[in-house]
Amino acid sequence: MFPPPGKTSGDLHDRLCRKYPGKAILTLGYGPDFAVLCSRGVLMNIPWMVRDIDAPLSELIKELLFTIMPDLTYDVRQPQ
Repeated sequence: MFPPPGKTSGDLHDRLCRKYPGKAILTLGYGPDFAVLCSRGVLMNIPWMVRDIDAPLSELIKELLFTIMPDLTYDVRQPQ
């Protein structure tokens, strides 16, 4: 059985924080269908960055799906 997504990245992040006290730490973990971002002491608004990336990424995914499967009866590029 594997740990839940993010558990291993979170544990690694905690170890790095203990090893480098007082330093800014940014840890990125990823898998086939998820990404985990842990931070301490960084001057980055990560929730804002995720929101800023989400819309263009969603549109890119829709365009890729339409390119791969152009005969879809529902055009994913058009909102319903």
